[in-house]
Amino acid sequence: MPYSNTTTWIFDLDNTLYDDTAGIFEEITSNSLNFMKNEHGESVYNAHLLTADEYWQVHGGHIANKLLTGKICHKKYYNYIFDNLSIEKLVACATTKELINKLPGKKVIFTNAEKSYAKKVLKHLDMQDIFKEIYDFTWTGFRGKEDIKSYEKLLKELKTDAINCIMVEDTVRNLPPAKKLGMKTVLIKPNKINYDFVDEQAENVLSWLVNVNQKINFKD
Repeated sequence: MPYSNTTTWIFDLDNTLYDDTAGIFEEITSNSLNFMKNEHGESVYNAHLLTADEYWQVHGGHIANKLLTGKICHKKYYNYIFDNLSIEKLVACATTKELINKLPGKKVIFTNAEKSYAKKVLKHLDMQDIFKEIYDFTWTGFRGKEDIKSYEKLLKELKTDAINCIMVEDTVRNLPPAKKLGMKTVLIKPNKINYDFVDEQAENVLSWLVNVNQKINFKD
């Protein structure tokens, strides 16, 4: 995949910028499930059988709709989910930071999480000065990245064309809208399935960054 025309590098946060050996995403998912049960009396049938990704795929739209319509107080929801997570268990990687910093052009975070939490994670990873901006779930109007409108809003904000962007993401369902608009797409932690909406796959962000920087140095 050529990188010569790339001016904007868009990174997901959780399970993308770091290898999640601490289980942060699973903690977020568990907190969301408990919030819906304890605060709104909604039990998720067989929730213990769902993986974290399956939980958000099945129930994410329902939660987003309640946030959008004000049936859930987003501040209360975010505080419940993102406070007291085990961020200190995340392992910072100086090489990952260095290689992201070397990428030519603008670097931003695009996450379905919440901005203040994202700032805490970036600070812990010592990446708080690399990314120009963080675009979160609230900023999109509670539309997840599986909604093409969230990408359209992002491109308008960035004042760039999709062809100039690369989206780096660990969740498969978040990449089709990006590809449809014309972005180049990278799937981190692949499941060995070839998708027509994924340009590259990598076991982790570090291995991908090493490859990218080598290609940039040799002008693709």
